[in-house]
Amino acid sequence: MVDYLVNYYQKNFEFLAYNAVILLLVLFIYFYRHGIKLPNMIIMGLLLMILLYFMGSEVHINGIVLWDYKFGIMEYDNFVHAFDSFVLVFLSYNLLSSHIYDSIKMKSVNLAVLLILVTLGLGSIWETIEFCAVTFIKSTTVGDYVNNALDLVFNLIGAIIGAVSLVIYRKRKGKF
Repeated sequence: MVDYLVNYYQKNFEFLAYNAVILLLVLFIYFYRHGIKLPNMIIMGLLLMILLYFMGSEVHINGIVLWDYKFGIMEYDNFVHAFDSFVLVFLSYNLLSSHIYDSIKMKSVNLAVLLILVTLGLGSIWETIEFCAVTFIKSTTVGDYVNNALDLVFNLIGAIIGAVSLVIYRKRKGKF
């Protein structure tokens, strides 16, 4: 709630729009959590995604907003995209598992590719929201084409790590 007020008083309409989308996602998860039966670890991952997002716009290190802060060669934004995609692989598997043919689930490469593609699709929805912000909110600070491309690259990296982790987990549990 504090983030909403800060962005409102700073007239940061871009982040107000992002916050509204996140609020809608939180409300969806809250009201449908029993119907979609999300395990606590996935809910915790989703909450951590939201926390990382809000930290990015509110935490400053040496006068630099966390979104723009670099940790070696990786920016905080890159890390958040990779982490989000990692979590979205597990969310996607949880939501789609009962709808995926056993022939796909039983071949680890097929399952991994499917989950990576679904996760990249979800990531592209967020990038589309950012594009709309850049297009319709003239005071946007999201970034340019390179920022968008890097977001997609780190979405792919996170999705690959998540899919490989899920496949390894399933193999250890004897589900292949």
